[in-house]
Amino acid sequence: MAYRLIARTLSIGLLFALGPAGCGPKPQTKEDKLTECSFVLPQLLDNIQDNVEYTGRTAAKDSVDIKARVTGFLLDTQLFKEGDIVTKGQKLFQIDPEPYNAQFEQAQAQVGLYRAQVELNPKTFQQKQQTKQKNPDAITDLDLRTTEAQMKEAQAALDAAKASLKIYEINKKYTTVTSPIDGMVGRRNQTPGNVIIQDQTLLTTVVSLDKMYVYFDMDAPTYAQFPQGKEVNSTKAPISLELPVAASTAAQVPPIQGQVDFFNNQFNPATDTILVRGVFENPTKTGGGSRLRPGMFVRVKVTIGEPYKALVVPDQAILAKMGKKYVYVADQDNRVKEIPVVIGQLQEQGLRVIKQGQLQATDRVIVSRLLDIHLNQEILPVPLPPSTPK
Repeated sequence: MAYRLIARTLSIGLLFALGPAGCGPKPQTKEDKLTECSFVLPQLLDNIQDNVEYTGRTAAKDSVDIKARVTGFLLDTQLFKEGDIVTKGQKLFQIDPEPYNAQFEQAQAQVGLYRAQVELNPKTFQQKQQTKQKNPDAITDLDLRTTEAQMKEAQAALDAAKASLKIYEINKKYTTVTSPIDGMVGRRNQTPGNVIIQDQTLLTTVVSLDKMYVYFDMDAPTYAQFPQGKEVNSTKAPISLELPVAASTAAQVPPIQGQVDFFNNQFNPATDTILVRGVFENPTKTGGGSRLRPGMFVRVKVTIGEPYKALVVPDQAILAKMGKKYVYVADQDNRVKEIPVVIGQLQEQGLRVIKQGQLQATDRVIVSRLLDIHLNQEILPVPLPPSTPK
């Protein structure tokens, strides 16, 4: 009886363990065993333009260090606001003019003195000549020549006094320091009451902003792609400039467009590069809100060559082996095939130009799980869904 009970219990347990035939695990299919890989079809883009990026530095088209041209005390006058846009001829500083006014007045008096002598000497000389004609013994020849020399000496002294007067007049004018160009004025380097030394003391700086230069060094291979056979400086190659901004705002700051307008006349033999200058419009807004300021580090993108058509694929699909580039594609049998390519420049949205190779627009280029698959492996290719624009 006990043995019969044990046997029945074992039978019931085995029945529950096996379960009904329709509720067992689903058999694994061939597709479940294949590696699922996303693929894209190459795109054909028109008007692809190659470019080269450099690091450059901005420089003002016009830049002036404002220094006084006379020595004197700086007066307490607020003639401008730091950072203002100023115009050519606008007053910036005032040097104490009193000493130069006194010198000017003294020079005026000196001119009047010598002018009186010049007016008197010819009359004296003429009178002595008439006296000698009447009485030769009354006036000696030496006396006559001395009077003539005094007349010329007085004229020379008058000319010298006039020159001194001109100098003092210029110095008097230079006590007012003005801006020689249109532009933005910098900070005051001197406070009122300081002694300003002629041609030495830096008062402030003024830089132009409406046009901005960018200087950068171009390598010889890129330079060789510019048109030759005529003056290379006449080539107005397109150029764009990007400011260093935070990654969160990079998409909101468009590049600034400009032109290459100057190549230096010689290469730097140490680096095999040539100095290049680009020019960019930089309109001055109210309050001096121009985007570019002198001395900024910027990224410069120079357009080279002629526009062309080419296939592009996501840059993540490009693989490298022994210095050569290739892509994986899924053939008609869904097996991994390797196609060598020669790549070009990276375009927008992470697309890489394919310049040469056997890649066709109908090839299914694998873009995922590239490290998990190998040549001739059978895979399960799945189209990559289009990305959602942000």
